[in-house]
Amino acid sequence: MTDGAADEGALISREEMRERVRHAVATEKFMLRLGWLVLALAVTSLAVTAALWLHGDITMEQALAAIFGVIVTGILSGAAAYASGINIGLGASRLVLAMEAEEEQE
Repeated sequence: MTDGAADEGALISREEMRERVRHAVATEKFMLRLGWLVLALAVTSLAVTAALWLHGDITMEQALAAIFGVIVTGILSGAAAYASGINIGLGASRLVLAMEAEEEQE
């Protein structure tokens, strides 16, 4: 299955391009919030792990393994989601600039 706009030689109307920009902006906002949420969960998990270790419920090795696991998965996933949102927003901004430049030439 292919998108009609993805077919070779297919032209996309200005209104369809504007709709794609609006969708990209909404996606950007969602991805930025998701990135912050994942980061907050990772930091909370780090705090809980440290509290468990200090209380003596887990050993130092278990705490270090959990901390490294959270750093690798949680924080990097949050950063990736945030960066994806930024990338989507930059792409939408470039598209808007290109559309404005095209409209000025006409």
